[in-house]
Amino acid sequence: MKPDFRDINISDRELITKLLEQNGNGEDGDISCEKQFGTIYSWRLAHPVQFMQCGEGVIFKYTWKDECLFMIRQPNLEEFDDCVKVLSEFCKVGKIKLINMTEKEAAFVSEKYGVQCRYDENYSDYIYDAESFRTYSGKKLHSKKNKLNKFMSLYGDLYKCKPITPSVISDCLLLLDEWKAENGEMGKYKKHEIVAVEQLIIHYFELDLTGCCLYVGDKPIGFTIGEPLYRGSENSTLVVHSEKASYDYDGAYPALAHFFAIQESDFRYINREDDGGDPGLRKSKQSFYPLYQLHKYIVELDTKTVLGR
Repeated sequence: MKPDFRDINISDRELITKLLEQNGNGEDGDISCEKQFGTIYSWRLAHPVQFMQCGEGVIFKYTWKDECLFMIRQPNLEEFDDCVKVLSEFCKVGKIKLINMTEKEAAFVSEKYGVQCRYDENYSDYIYDAESFRTYSGKKLHSKKNKLNKFMSLYGDLYKCKPITPSVISDCLLLLDEWKAENGEMGKYKKHEIVAVEQLIIHYFELDLTGCCLYVGDKPIGFTIGEPLYRGSENSTLVVHSEKASYDYDGAYPALAHFFAIQESDFRYINREDDGGDPGLRKSKQSFYPLYQLHKYIVELDTKTVLGR
């Protein structure tokens, strides 16, 4: 098979979603945000990406700092390895770099090709018990419950949380502009994130996302956008792509996370994605006490080694 990569368009959503969903159900702990079209599509401007169908699965090719990185999604390890060989034939001489592998895939590659796979904690997803956001119960989350109670006490009957509808989407764009103004000069990662969030808002309905917007009176003060993963299964996961709120309202962030988890009440887990190495974001994500961090593995393979096995 000769690789035939092409750019991702919004019209590819149905095909790619089908290929991603049929290649797993979360049983191997693979509830990463990269299992969703919304993640891949929204970040395509920051991280250029192409895709090709390969057997029953899909291969994504990312361009990052003049490197080509490949993410493979296949229903089993045999077909995963077939894709590795296809890519090695394509590259012929040199190396290929595989990213976002599950622990099971990494163990397979390590054993077969005698290499060491690694993960970067900066890009490990934070996985939570969804119920913990609905209750904020227990000693660890006592401070979150206090902040939620303070928010509800301060704003009483003034606050309301609405699901994102066509009439609400413009408020999300307005809030994002206000958030950018509040935060001033941003680093490269934050700038890329903002571009991705704009894409999520602009294509919200085409991407079939879910979200809510928090108001005090008629003023929107925060929004969150997520995407379902394995809905209806025992590994049902709500992936939170973005959460932005005004710092002028005490407790807005814990309140927003709480209300969103209640709105999406049929999910067992919440994936709040990675922290990108940002110290402030890491502190915030850790403060909600995740069940664990989901590591995604990376490896560089010599094509001659692959083709010789």
